[in-house]
Amino acid sequence: MKRALVLALLLAGCVDAQQSERRQLGRYEGRDISELILQWGPPESVIPRPEGPVYTFAGSAIGYAPTSSTTSGIFGSRPILTTTSGSVPVTQQCRINAYTDGQNRIIGFRYTGPNGACADMYDRLH
Repeated sequence: MKRALVLALLLAGCVDAQQSERRQLGRYEGRDISELILQWGPPESVIPRPEGPVYTFAGSAIGYAPTSSTTSGIFGSRPILTTTSGSVPVTQQCRINAYTDGQNRIIGFRYTGPNGACADMYDRLH
């Protein structure tokens, strides 16, 4: 029961973060793409489309993954078992596509990757 409650709370936090990020991006819908470029810098790529180009912005964040290793051996006639734990840095990446119309106004967004990987990009939105 406790595990279910903890899982529900964690998922609720993720949903809240996603909704907050969508609200931040939503404020830019209808604006010129140049306003977003001022906040995030130049896009990683621009894909032309008849309806208007898609601008792709990339973000990344460093997280840490737990590690553990066990070593066994014999010292004299006694068996030895040693466990070591720690963490290693892991880079997470995200991509945000900004869809525009023929007048370079933003009409929508789509993002891929873990939520935390785009956190610095969302922080730069004003």
